[in-house]
Amino acid sequence: MTSRLNSVKKISIDWTAIMPCPFCSNPGKLLASKPLSEPDSKWGASACVYCSTCGAGGPVIEPLENMLYTDMVNLAIKKWNKRGNLCDAENKLRKIANILNSNS
Repeated sequence: MTSRLNSVKKISIDWTAIMPCPFCSNPGKLLASKPLSEPDSKWGASACVYCSTCGAGGPVIEPLENMLYTDMVNLAIKKWNKRGNLCDAENKLRKIANILNSNS
């Protein structure tokens, strides 16, 4: 039995969907590895998008049960492209500052 990750022949990835780095605006680059060749192996498969200019990187995505290789790669792209809400970030920073100020 061959795993679904190993059985993918054609990769349909929207390469234009990778947004530029949110920190330096340079292009994001995909780093992906296919699994080892043993049947039913997912060992070694992973994908992430990173910026080779400033070093920022999205999370490393490893395959979930019954996940196709293309799904794993597209999930890495989706996670890279997800930008946080600035209001949420500002509120979190305020909470942290309040905690730090109250402890000093």
